[in-house]
Amino acid sequence: MTYGTLNASVPVLRKLVKQDLHLRQAYQLTKIAERVNNELAFFSSRHEEIMKSDKPDEDKIKMMNELLNFEVDWPLDPVVFTFDDDIRLSASDIDTAKGLIEIKET
Repeated sequence: MTYGTLNASVPVLRKLVKQDLHLRQAYQLTKIAERVNNELAFFSSRHEEIMKSDKPDEDKIKMMNELLNFEVDWPLDPVVFTFDDDIRLSASDIDTAKGLIEIKET
């Protein structure tokens, strides 16, 4: 899981946390959302450091790309949904949140 993936997944997670889910799914989603928030707090502080540095723009871009591609230790299982769940997601949402959500055929 990279910081880029976590950043891109935020809108999908926001969409999901507003929906009524089965208890198991809601609980897993809560754990994922908390972990994402913690990881992105670190990302945000590091991003700010990079942007405020006196380095040339080329170096800043390189450092930001490295930060976005940094592999985060991610021990949490994804939230599992089935086709029977009444969840509204786009194909883009599913692709963006790979690793955080999983769709299983029943």
